Amino acid sequence: MLKHLSISNYAIISDLSLDLEKGFSIITGETGAGKSIILGALSILMGARTELSVLKNKEKKCIIEAAFNVVDYDLKALFDQHDLDWEATTYIRREITPKGKSRAFVNDSPVSVKILKDVTASLIDIHAQNEALKMHEKSFQYEVLDASINDSSILSEYQRQYHLWSATSKLLKEKQEAYEKSCADFDYYQFQVNQLAEANLEEGEQESLEQRRDAMENAESIHSALFQTTQGLNTDDVGVAPRLKEIYQMVQRVGDHAPEVKELGERLESAWYELKDIANEAESLCSSFIFNPTELEEINSRLDVIYTLQQKHRVNTIAELLEIEESYATKIGSVSHLEQEIEDIKNQLANIELCLKDLAKKLSSERMQVIPEIEDYIHQVLFDLGMPNASFHIQLSEEDRFNHWGANDIEYLLSANKNQEMEAIHKVASGGEVSRVMLALKSLLVKKKSLPTMIFDEIDTGISGDIARKMGLLLKDMGTNMQVINITHLPQVAALGDHHFFVYKSDSEFETNSHIRRLTTEERLNEVAKMLSGESITDAALSNAKELMDVI
Repeated sequence: MLKHLSISNYAIISDLSLDLEKGFSIITGETGAGKSIILGALSILMGARTELSVLKNKEKKCIIEAAFNVVDYDLKALFDQHDLDWEATTYIRREITPKGKSRAFVNDSPVSVKILKDVTASLIDIHAQNEALKMHEKSFQYEVLDASINDSSILSEYQRQYHLWSATSKLLKEKQEAYEKSCADFDYYQFQVNQLAEANLEEGEQESLEQRRDAMENAESIHSALFQTTQGLNTDDVGVAPRLKEIYQMVQRVGDHAPEVKELGERLESAWYELKDIANEAESLCSSFIFNPTELEEINSRLDVIYTLQQKHRVNTIAELLEIEESYATKIGSVSHLEQEIEDIKNQLANIELCLKDLAKKLSSERMQVIPEIEDYIHQVLFDLGMPNASFHIQLSEEDRFNHWGANDIEYLLSANKNQEMEAIHKVASGGEVSRVMLALKSLLVKKKSLPTMIFDEIDTGISGDIARKMGLLLKDMGTNMQVINITHLPQVAALGDHHFFVYKSDSEFETNSHIRRLTTEERLNEVAKMLSGESITDAALSNAKELMDVI
């Protein structure tokens, strides 16, 4: 429950501090005194959008902080989910800086607005004047209905399976789209692979062919050079090799008499062997470099194939062409792989759908069982709230498709008067009737769910007399199970509060400030009397106020 609220530098509030207790609390005050402003500050604490215009002093930051007692509520899992410290007294703070930036904290840990909303949604429920519109939302209608079913685990498991089904369906769609695209490109990929495979490319082949082509184009010059090399080295008498042999033999003859000369002879001998080897290799190579037009044509033809493929694929090497071939082959292989993946996902989806159908059927059955009980409760509350001829019905139908709430469709129907046809509430109910139906639904939620704090903002608008008293009694009854805070202008409701707070304004020379204070029993009596008769409290109003405050 909400234990303490402090607001600083917000709208017409400089500093406001409020301590709250269990039960039914009343907030009253003149129009414009700041009741709705306090509610607006609470909304910001719960994650509502912030604006720089709310700062009273534009040079200071606005701070809104609340302390909640969370001991009696099973919220530790929620705190663990968001990696927050769980404290028996949890502090939530929202700050707005003069630059318009907003920061939020839970137990002094900074949090995002999303986490702030998740946490505060489990702590406090604000029923503002436009909250009745929420009744037309499917999510709220299912929330009321499902709060009454016996086995809540069915809904939890259904929604877990539904999220899995949604994710699997999305994956299947993505894989099918990828498969369709792959199939559309399959012929193209296959053609490319076939063309590259037929080329039978080998790494290093291009360089080897280009070297051989160069040699073949210069074959006559190479052949001539090699022939002359052979002749110059090997020809008797005039060749270099025979002359060198004579020289090293001459040196060897005298080498035995001088070691250094002998070493020189050995070196000359080695040179002779090297020249002989060169001459033999030149002679052998000579026959390889005879111009062959047929061979040159074959080389050029092969290089044309390589160059054409490189130009087509905008690469410069055979290695890159081989990579492209492998890439296309992989894409072709992925088509059959995708086929298998799609088949597997379809099987998974079929299994999930079987599970969903079973859970949806159980969920629908549970809902149908509790609908009469809910309808009876709403009828009784509406009767007490001055709608004796109202008929309320929850229309639940089965659908062929799944949604977040099951395989049902839901509609709240109302007939406010005798012989009036039942229709969707938003089509037939007046503003006051919608407010009363919403209060009835909220009171049911309080009985079925553990809600720490609920705030009502003038839910009793358009109601008076005995009906107002009955509405007050209903709110007071709700306050026995939770903390209920009600902003009201009706004395019949204000008189029933366990605690009463008064909002008022003070004016100085330079500014207006909004304040709030707890009323004593005597002050409460005077405030209720004022609400009955105006600023001038009459004896009749005071007597009536005493009578109202004795009605519990």
